[in-house]
Amino acid sequence: MTNTTTTAEATVPEQASPPAEKTWPEALGATRLADMLAEITGEPVRALDVEVLVEREVLAEADRYKGWPLYSTEAAREVDVELLRTIVAERMAWFEASLPRDAAAGRIGWHWSDIARMGREGRITIGRADRYLIADLDKLAAEADGEQYITASSCTRTSTSSTQASPNSPRSSPSTAASRSKSSPRTCTSTTRSARSSTSSRWPADWTPWSSARE
Repeated sequence: MTNTTTTAEATVPEQASPPAEKTWPEALGATRLADMLAEITGEPVRALDVEVLVEREVLAEADRYKGWPLYSTEAAREVDVELLRTIVAERMAWFEASLPRDAAAGRIGWHWSDIARMGREGRITIGRADRYLIADLDKLAAEADGEQYITASSCTRTSTSSTQASPNSPRSSPSTAASRSKSSPRTCTSTTRSARSSTSSRWPADWTPWSSARE
């Protein structure tokens, strides 16, 4: 009997090649550039953070597309990660301490137009993304009770008076009255007050909400 021995050849598994690095266009808008920075750094970067980088002259507009600014992706790759992390943290802290206009109005039960008026007068701190400081809202609700009806009631009176006919004017047909009502714009007037600072004691006197107060 003849013994036959079969020797199996050792199979060496091929090493998987590293995944190819994602390529990006030479320039991107703020939203897509934020996505790129988030993917590269692992930070939750948003378009608002890119705007801060531009304001601090870390990034500059490289081109435009349909009127929108584009920024160099090469320059964005060179942004200091610690700086970017700080900007992201500032935004998140501001969003925690503030509310958008409608939510701000709902928090204290005011009409949105009065919230906006108080912001214009400097009685509520307005910061990035047109958000209102919660501490100022709560303080205002206690100190300015009754002022929440000034702008809203003025809007109502103006709108109502524009649709009422004079006693001496000829009677209008329903269709004419409806047309007049639709074409009469609703205007809002507000009482002018001197601006005063209402920044809460939670924040330093020279603190600017997330690096950009309303100019």
